[in-house]
Amino acid sequence: MAAATALQRLGNSAHELEATLAALELEALGPVQVFATPTSVELAFGRDAQRTRLLRVEAGEAQLGPLVELHQVIAAVASGSMAAGAGLEAIEAITGAPPRFGRAMTLLAFAAASAGAARFLSGSLADVIVAGGLGLLLGALALASSGRRGLGRVFPSAATFVAAGLSAALTGLVPGLNEGVTTLAAIIVLVPGLSLTLAMGELATRHLVAGTARFAGAMHTFVTMALGVALSRALVEMGDARVLVELRWALPELYLMPMGEPSRLLALILAPIGFCVLFQARWRDAPAIALTGVLAAELARVVGAGSGPEWGPELGAFAGAMVVGLGARLYANWAEVPRAVVLLPGLLLLVPGSVGFRGVTALLAHDPSAGIEGVFRMLLVAVALVAGVLVVQGADAEVEGARS
Repeated sequence: MAAATALQRLGNSAHELEATLAALELEALGPVQVFATPTSVELAFGRDAQRTRLLRVEAGEAQLGPLVELHQVIAAVASGSMAAGAGLEAIEAITGAPPRFGRAMTLLAFAAASAGAARFLSGSLADVIVAGGLGLLLGALALASSGRRGLGRVFPSAATFVAAGLSAALTGLVPGLNEGVTTLAAIIVLVPGLSLTLAMGELATRHLVAGTARFAGAMHTFVTMALGVALSRALVEMGDARVLVELRWALPELYLMPMGEPSRLLALILAPIGFCVLFQARWRDAPAIALTGVLAAELARVVGAGSGPEWGPELGAFAGAMVVGLGARLYANWAEVPRAVVLLPGLLLLVPGSVGFRGVTALLAHDPSAGIEGVFRMLLVAVALVAGVLVVQGADAEVEGARS
C-alpha cells in the first residue's frame, strides 16, 4: 500500500503502476491484483478470501530521481534482499525527502524551458528574452503556490492569465514582438500535453477508466488555460491603448530578426536539461535524456518536413517517439532504471500541447474551423507518439518471449 501511494504521487501511469505492483508478490500476502486510476488505487490481496484496500491518492507530477530510488526499493523487497519493514522505512524516507533541486534551479529551469520553446516556435531574440522572463515569473508563482491545495487547483488558469496579460502589454509597448509566441512559450511547461499523451497510452493499453479520466483532466486544463488567455486579452483591450502607444520603445533590428540554426541546437540541448530539473531527475541521467531528446526532435523535424504539411507532424511524431522509446529501453537496461527516466523528458519535446492549446483558444475566439482542426491534429499527434512508443515496447516483448 505504501508503494502504491508513492508510485501514484510520483507520476506513474496506470499501466506502469499496475505492472510494478503486480510483480511485488510478497509470500505473506499472496497474489496481488491492482486497479489504478489517476485519483485512486484499489488493491486486492490473496486468492480466495481476498482482502481489499482502497487508496484515495491523486496522481502527482513526475519526479524521476525519487522514482528511481523507489523502484530500487521495490526490486530489493521483491527479490528478498530487503525485508518488507526496511522497505517501508525506505519508502517513507524517499517520499519525505526535500526536493532534489532548490528554488533557484527551479526558477532557472522554468526560464530555460520557456526561452527554448520560444525558439522552437520560430521566435526572434526579443521573443526568447521576453518568454524567458515570463517563464521566470511563472516559476516564482509555481513555487509560491506549491503546498497550497486550493491555490494549486487554479494555478494553471491564473498563471496563464498573468502571462497573457503581460505578453499583450509588452507587445503594445515594443513593436515587433510576437504575442502568440511569447504567451505560448511562457506557459509551455503548464500545458498538459504530456498528460494527454499518457492518457492515450492508457487507452491504447486497455486501461479505459484511467485513460478516460486523465484525458478529461487534460482537456479541462486546456480549457481553463484558454479561458485565462481570453479574459486577460479582454481586460487589456478594455484599457486605454493610447498609453501604450505613447510609451512605445523601438528595439534594434537585431533583436527582431529570425535566429540562426545554432540557436535552435542550443535550445534543443538546454530544454532537456531544464526538464531534468523540473522532473527532479538525477544529474547522472541528464546526458542520456539530452541525447535522446535531441535525436528524437531532430528526426521528428526531418521526417515531418519531408512528408509534406498534410501528414508531416504525425509521421514526425511517430518517428521521434520510436527514438525516445528505443533510447529509454537501452538506457533502462544499461543503468537499471525505469524507462520513464528517459521516456518522459524525451516525449516532452514532442508532445502536441502547443497545437491543442491553439485549437482550444481558437474555439473560444469563435473560430470553430481552426479550433476543431487544431484539437483533431493534437489528438492525431498524441496517438502517433503513443504508437511509436508501443511499437518499440512490442518489439521488446517479442524479443523477450523468443529468449524465454
